[in-house]
Amino acid sequence: MEIGPACLAEPVLPGGWSDPEGSALLVTQAFPFAWMGGNQAVRQLRKACQAKGAHVCASGVVNWSRGRERKTSEVVDRLSKCFGPQ
Repeated sequence: MEIGPACLAEPVLPGGWSDPEGSALLVTQAFPFAWMGGNQAVRQLRKACQAKGAHVCASGVVNWSRGRERKTSEVVDRLSKCFGPQ
């Protein structure tokens, strides 16, 4: 399985992939449950990012077929905590 461009490009941040704030992963899918492919996609992306030296501080899956607005809000809140004031 081929992994998309996330974390596979050259570093673009001044701190590179070893930036202490890390990276956050967001996966969207059409299926109603994360276990129907979203969790596997997160694992593959995390592995690819870590192989490039990235620190993955958070991840989340948003399902487009049920509770999209609520789930998007929850995931964005969780992911933003990686980059906000501690």
